Amino acid sequence: MVLKDIYLYDEYETDFTHNGITLPDFEDEPVVKRVINNEFTFNGIYTLSGINSDYIKNGAIVKVYCPDRSWQLFRIKLAEKTLTTIDIFAHHIVWDIQRNFIESYFESNGSGAKIMSGLEQSLAFEQRFSYSSDIITNHQFTAKEGNPIAILIGSNNGGQNLTGVTGGELDMDNFNLSLKKQLGSDRGFRVDFGVNLDSIIETIDSQSIINSLYLIGAVPEGSDYEGEQDPIVYKYLEVEGTTNKNRIIGTRTNSDCKTLEELKKWGQDLFDKSKIHLPRVTHEISIIDLAKTEEYKDFSNLVELQIGDTVHCNISTMNIDIEERLIEYQWSPRISEYKSLVLGNDLEMYSNTVNSQVNDVLKNLEETSNILTDKIINATNQITGTVGGYVRFRPKNKPSEILIMDTDNVNTAKNVWRWNLGGLGHSSNGINGPFPLAMTADGQIVATGITAGRFNAEMLRVGFNGIGDTLELVNNALSIKNNGIRIMELTKQGLQFWKENTSLGRMGTSGNIFDWSAGGNLFTDKSIFITLDTAGETIQISPKANYGIQFLKNGEINSKGDWIHAENFGVQGDVRIVGNLIVNGKPVIPGTGGEVPPGLTTEQEKNAWGIWTFFKQRGWTEQSIAGMLGNMETESGIRPDIDEIGGGTGYGLVQWTPKSKLVNWANANGLDYRTLDTQCKRIQWEVENNQQWIAISPYYYSFREFTQKTSISECALAFIKCYERPGDPNQPIRVTQAQRWYDKLRSKSRSKRSARIGYGLPLVDGFYISQHYSLDHEAIDLTDELGVPVFSVQDGYVLKSDFKDDLGEYVVIAHEDGNQTTYAHLNKRFVNKGDKVARGQQIGELGNTGNSDGAHLHFALKNKDGFNQDPSGYLNLNE
Repeated sequence: MVLKDIYLYDEYETDFTHNGITLPDFEDEPVVKRVINNEFTFNGIYTLSGINSDYIKNGAIVKVYCPDRSWQLFRIKLAEKTLTTIDIFAHHIVWDIQRNFIESYFESNGSGAKIMSGLEQSLAFEQRFSYSSDIITNHQFTAKEGNPIAILIGSNNGGQNLTGVTGGELDMDNFNLSLKKQLGSDRGFRVDFGVNLDSIIETIDSQSIINSLYLIGAVPEGSDYEGEQDPIVYKYLEVEGTTNKNRIIGTRTNSDCKTLEELKKWGQDLFDKSKIHLPRVTHEISIIDLAKTEEYKDFSNLVELQIGDTVHCNISTMNIDIEERLIEYQWSPRISEYKSLVLGNDLEMYSNTVNSQVNDVLKNLEETSNILTDKIINATNQITGTVGGYVRFRPKNKPSEILIMDTDNVNTAKNVWRWNLGGLGHSSNGINGPFPLAMTADGQIVATGITAGRFNAEMLRVGFNGIGDTLELVNNALSIKNNGIRIMELTKQGLQFWKENTSLGRMGTSGNIFDWSAGGNLFTDKSIFITLDTAGETIQISPKANYGIQFLKNGEINSKGDWIHAENFGVQGDVRIVGNLIVNGKPVIPGTGGEVPPGLTTEQEKNAWGIWTFFKQRGWTEQSIAGMLGNMETESGIRPDIDEIGGGTGYGLVQWTPKSKLVNWANANGLDYRTLDTQCKRIQWEVENNQQWIAISPYYYSFREFTQKTSISECALAFIKCYERPGDPNQPIRVTQAQRWYDKLRSKSRSKRSARIGYGLPLVDGFYISQHYSLDHEAIDLTDELGVPVFSVQDGYVLKSDFKDDLGEYVVIAHEDGNQTTYAHLNKRFVNKGDKVARGQQIGELGNTGNSDGAHLHFALKNKDGFNQDPSGYLNLNE
């Protein structure tokens, strides 16, 4: 299992795009606890002697992985040390707003967004947090002399808090506070008896019921006499059906209600929304993790479950029909597993605890409907989720058979199992059959299919049709016959192929040895032979040298003879090679298509080209690559397998110091540290994990942000100061070298691209680029009039044709070169998933759907390695 790291930052850190320092040495798995409109905390016990334990202190910030696949920040409130451990307790970073203060705020009739904005404007001092809401209904709200947390979800100085007034739920996402109408959604997550529900216990508590309210409101304003005045009162608001026999009176107070009508309306909401007149019901549920069972291992994907999501359960035998929400969880962030869940229909009235291990709940699924297959659901419901039917022994006085029926009358029953000495059978047409599913006393089994289990037999014969096509297993041989004539037979000698009872050849572990080397030693072990009997040709696959195809333990594949790609015979697909591809003793540099452009003849130039193409595929700008190459030329001469000149401890393209930093990483990932490809992968890993790079003046940005810079001189200087960090950083020669590599490789790259790409445009002439590609916007926006045609830029097939809130109507097309293009915010889609499309074919209309502020096409390109790239070059928009 790969653990998710927990990262630690200084108390005053503001940039969390890098990963800080890691905390790997916890005594046991730490826990994130979240309750809707309440607690959001992190706690764990860290070993006092663990790595970086000295940095753990009150006020420091930790970053942890949460169930919604986001990284959330928590500020340590308590770091209590014992002789051997540190007990860490932290609040979500949102609790920082508790340091602020609101003197007074009143909204007479505003939406959730208006109230949240008003609260933000009323703060005593500015903070980094943003306040928002999707609640469109209007409410009256008062906040006075309180901290923001108390006003939003707490006591609100004796008044009703904002979530209570609006009926909303507060979402906390790092520095974003959003008042939502409701967190989560109904993703179709089910627990069903006999499938993944192990047990359920229902408990009803009627002690807290209130069906008659004595309501107390505000003190009337504008009185005409001196002295203390009583508040307004509404006596005995009751639910329908309340009598003196069942009456239970309770008091409730709301000083924001200025009139009897306001007070009565608020009280009625306590019945309609909070349902205080109904008993509290608790369901203690135990869930089976299907991924752990052999029976369901092929159906082990479970639906993703997040805070606020709905869970469904129906148990007909107990007359229980549950539709409850996840209102609380405890989560182990390092192993990405729920520790416990709390379900409920109403946040105040239900607390249904589910103590179960759901180790594989979180999956990267876009389809979140009920993903258990119909076969498993239907079979299990029929067997374990029903009442079992009616059992009859016949005849009554001296029974000789058993009937299990869907009614208690043999004359009316349709769904029947019948069992006697003749056999066991099932019928859907009454007790007399027919029986399409049966096992008879003479050894015959009748069934439409056997979907699971193991079948043992001395002889097996299967008839495919009525003309003699069979599969036979007998006498230690497997034979397939066509119209009674064998076409294939498997014996201990191998797999034999036949045509019209004439042997064509066989495949096995023995055969005629051939040797291409003079005086070579012959052998027969560890080889696979495919021999054609009619002409004597043999294909030999062997681990030894000079024999057919050779597979070596170090991953090399050698072959003798020519490989021919017969395009006219429909040979398609990719050849995937892990490791290095050596052609005639020379390495093929990854990303170059196996071809170095003419004019690049030296080893240094070829290495530079390999680095250039590697990082361009991963979205680096040409200027940032050139800046790095200018540094590599000084550091290593752009040679990967080179120790530091002068006897130092550095090694490789960028002279990693010490050498073990590269070697240990490569070994841990199964890579050869000496190769160009491995060292490029190491640098990309450093970008993605913000390693090695230390931002200093005037280059205060991350390694990833460096890869998007467009000034060659800045890139060369930033790389030497923030990455290489030599004793003398004043080396202008590196800028000169970077410019030279940029000029040389850019010209080669553009000439190759023009000949290679051949992409068309997604829109007709007349559009303009309204937003260019960047690290934050990994696409380009093309603006034109609403409804103009949108075209596929290249041949391919439709991978997706759908709608998303952020993309609107969108289409994704997979192309033959391995790239994928996305066309978003369409007004209409004219293609469906799976359709083949041609270059220039209209696939939709330009639109303004989804998260869009005007008619435009959001056009993105992802290369065959899965990296987003600037599509401008593919569309020749940079020429």
